[in-house]
Amino acid sequence: MNNFQEALASPITESLDIVKKMDLPNGKQTQTIGFPVKMTGYEFEIYRNPPIIGEHNEEVIEEWLHSTAIRN
Repeated sequence: MNNFQEALASPITESLDIVKKMDLPNGKQTQTIGFPVKMTGYEFEIYRNPPIIGEHNEEVIEEWLHSTAIRN
């Protein structure tokens, strides 16, 4: 069994062209898995980066708790 780094570097994974570069909020770059399904004539893209920790707290609290106050 491969670990994550070995799986990313695998010739099979490379041939599928699903490993994509992604910019992180801290300015660093990492590799991630793109959409693993291939469709003729369509290219999937990673169109957004992961959020910064806490970036969506208020939105989630409002949606889940129906409140605008942050609860600890």
